[in-house]
Order: sequence, then C-alpha cells, then structure tokens
Amino acid sequence: MNLPFSQPLDKVTFGALAAATIIVLTWALREFAGIDLPAEVQSALAVIFGYVVSYHIPLNETEAEAIARKYYKYK
Repeated sequence: MNLPFSQPLDKVTFGALAAATIIVLTWALREFAGIDLPAEVQSALAVIFGYVVSYHIPLNETEAEAIARKYYKYK
C-alpha cells in the first residue's frame, strides 16, 4: 500500500510490540515455569493478540488526515 508517510502507523507498531511480548512471555513460561506450549499455539497467540491490540489503537490525527486526503479526497 502506498501510504502518504514513510513511518509505520501507530496501530502497526503497537500490534507488533504486542505480538513480540507474547513470544517473550511464552519463552518465559517455558524457561521459568516449565510450561511448554507448541509452536503453533505460540504463533497463534501472537497473531491474535497483535490483531486485537492493533484493532483497538486509533489512528492519530496526523495519520487519519493523511489517509483521508489521499484516499477520500478530503481537504
């Protein structure tokens, strides 16, 4: 997608951080609590949690205006 700015959206950034947090937490569970989740479950949790966080983070005003100007001819 050709967005009108070069930095990732806040939604994307926070979603990626949420997914990375799940990966670290599942590693900590294995190392310190002896709970070993299958890789498929770990990745599914990361994707689901990342999506939920991304969905709930609103666009900031600058991002919303730039997208509206580019795609909806908003002035």
